Amino acid sequence: MVRVTCHDYGHDCDFMITAEIDDAVEEYNKHSEEEHGIEYVKEDLQHRFMELEIFQ
Repeated sequence: MVRVTCHDYGHDCDFMITAEIDDAVEEYNKHSEEEHGIEYVKEDLQHRFMELEIFQ
């Protein structure tokens, strides 16, 4: 499980998700594209979220 917020990535946004990495990648990328106009490469998010998982 990993917890990700938009605030972690510099957005003034209250979006937060706590989920398994694959689900978090899908939901965060969907939110980011719809709300902020940014689409991330899924592999990059997976790598970032795996690092978060280790530290949480």
